[in-house]
Amino acid sequence: MGCAWLTLPEQDPLEAVRRMAHDALDQWIDIMAPLFKQERPSTLMELNAHITSTCGAFLGGCLEALTQELYSHHRHQQHADCPACHKRLKAKRIDRKTASTLQGKIGVERPYFHRRDCNIGYHPLNEALALPQEVHQYDVQKKVLKLAAEMPYARAAELVSELTGTPVSSHHNHETLNRVANLAALETVIPDRQEMTRRIEAVKTSLEDRPILVVAADGAHAPTRPKAGRNTKRGPGRWREVKGFRLYLVGDDERIVQLASWHQIQDAQCFTEDLKQVAQGLPVEQVRIALFRRWGDLAVERHDSMLSSRSPRA
Repeated sequence: MGCAWLTLPEQDPLEAVRRMAHDALDQWIDIMAPLFKQERPSTLMELNAHITSTCGAFLGGCLEALTQELYSHHRHQQHADCPACHKRLKAKRIDRKTASTLQGKIGVERPYFHRRDCNIGYHPLNEALALPQEVHQYDVQKKVLKLAAEMPYARAAELVSELTGTPVSSHHNHETLNRVANLAALETVIPDRQEMTRRIEAVKTSLEDRPILVVAADGAHAPTRPKAGRNTKRGPGRWREVKGFRLYLVGDDERIVQLASWHQIQDAQCFTEDLKQVAQGLPVEQVRIALFRRWGDLAVERHDSMLSSRSPRA
């Protein structure tokens, strides 16, 4: 008796996403069940808070469904080339990563490849999805950075958690901001002349107005200590001076508008060069500069006077 092969039609990826999204919606609605068992129905504000804190179960499920179907070829990848020697490798195992996003937590299954001779192990799906090593993804980190740069880490973590429903810690805020600070340079931090002009124009009350520009410079001693390897002890710490400056505008309503700021561990010469570089891009004809009569010499003179105190300051 002969046998015939049955060819099953390929599943429509959009239909697969629809099915998984419906499953996530059902699970989310189940979370709403306690609302109907209360003696007093929740107010509109309470319902909004409940949805904000629980919607990640639904939206995260939708996001996970999209990643599974859009990157199905990566999830089932069996072979990949070594980035170093380009030798063909076979997948060793499947690693699951939990990623925290503004939509909620998702699970990502990633084939793992390893080349012993090159001492390289990697997940190709990490690069395809642009997954950072941390649990919190770049969308969460972006929100964290905006707030952590303006206020204490603990308060920034509290606000991000409250406004987005994604819990973050002050330790994560600290680490994220430090990573960016290590990569930041004066050219990437200080706004260009066009952006400075835009902010100045926003403060003006008339075409002839020249807002007050305050230039504040300061320095403080900070304790530093080198990091150590996994099996080694950290070296001795020492005090180093952090120097920096801040430029801000003062409007007629006494509102402070940030223009530029730069602080780092550096000596007097580097501080002076950085300040001069910012001055070259500043449209000084559009503002009235406070604190310094002359931008260059007096700024250096004031800075040198700060170096006379050798005791650490908080």
